[in-house]
Amino acid sequence: MHRQPHLDAFVNGSVCGSCNSGWMSELETRVDPIFQKLTTGTDIRDLAQNEIDTLARWTGKTAIVLGYVLPVAAVVPSFIRKSFLPTYAAPPHLRVF
Repeated sequence: MHRQPHLDAFVNGSVCGSCNSGWMSELETRVDPIFQKLTTGTDIRDLAQNEIDTLARWTGKTAIVLGYVLPVAAVVPSFIRKSFLPTYAAPPHLRVF
C-alpha cells in the first residue's frame, strides 16, 4: 500500500520567511485565477501574455522549491534561482507551451 504524505509535510527550510510570505505568496495569489481558468476549460493559448508570464514564473519557482524537498535534492544554480525573483523580467529560459 502506497502512503501519500499530507501536503503540510512538505516544508522547505531553505526558503526564507520573508520570501515565503512575500513575493512567493503574492505569486501564488496571482496564479490562482489562471489555474481556475485552465481547470474550467480555457485553452492555454487564450491566456494573455501577462498570465503566461505569471504561469511560467510560478512553474519554475515551484519546480525549484520542490527540488529541495526530494530525498536527493535537485539543487538549481543560484543565477537561475535569482532569475525568478520579482525584480527580474519573466525568466527568458522558461517557456510555457
